[in-house]
Amino acid sequence: MAGKYPYMSGSAGLFQAVNQLRRSFPAQVTADTLKKLSIAPNNETYVINVLRFIGVLDNDGNRTSVGQKAFTTHGDEGFQK
Repeated sequence: MAGKYPYMSGSAGLFQAVNQLRRSFPAQVTADTLKKLSIAPNNETYVINVLRFIGVLDNDGNRTSVGQKAFTTHGDEGFQK
């Protein structure tokens, strides 16, 4: 049986979210957080699901230690690794 992967129709919202989280990563990221930042209008839950899937948020939307480490890495090259 194939694994379940989160669905997104496009990558623009996720790109915006990642860029914002690199600038400022709040302790909790919810759909309301993304709405206030005008990120992925009407697609906030898709972005949240992807961030959970890659392990930067837990099921409650709190940042994880993996996410904290990734989003506080300075420089594009270090972040890409």
